[in-house]
Amino acid sequence: MTIRCPILPIVLKGKRTLDYIGLLDSGADVSAIDMSVAEILDLDLSGESDKSEGIGGMVETIESSVNLHFSGSHERFAFRIPVLVMDTDPDLGMMLLGREGFFDKFVACFDDFNQKFTLKRNDQKRGRRG
Repeated sequence: MTIRCPILPIVLKGKRTLDYIGLLDSGADVSAIDMSVAEILDLDLSGESDKSEGIGGMVETIESSVNLHFSGSHERFAFRIPVLVMDTDPDLGMMLLGREGFFDKFVACFDDFNQKFTLKRNDQKRGRRG
């Protein structure tokens, strides 16, 4: 069985910079990154510690944030995104891009048949629905 995942080449910037992969996860409330990557980026890990539950079960997390950059076909995007830093074993190998701070900035369209997705910047003000 082949599993296709919507992945996006991204650049993460903390005190250091890292080329990485983002997995678009519309089922995730927030974005998540592995502790080893947070340490490479030298992110602030003094945030609130908590337990979070996902498809893999309960895991210890720390609230932080990271600057995320990526390019579309005609645009470049750069913004700060909240993340939960997870101490997992082994490393996920990619960042999970969730709804708060990522999907809420875009209109996303997944074309599974053609194995493509599009992200269009959502410039509407919060609270407006059409």
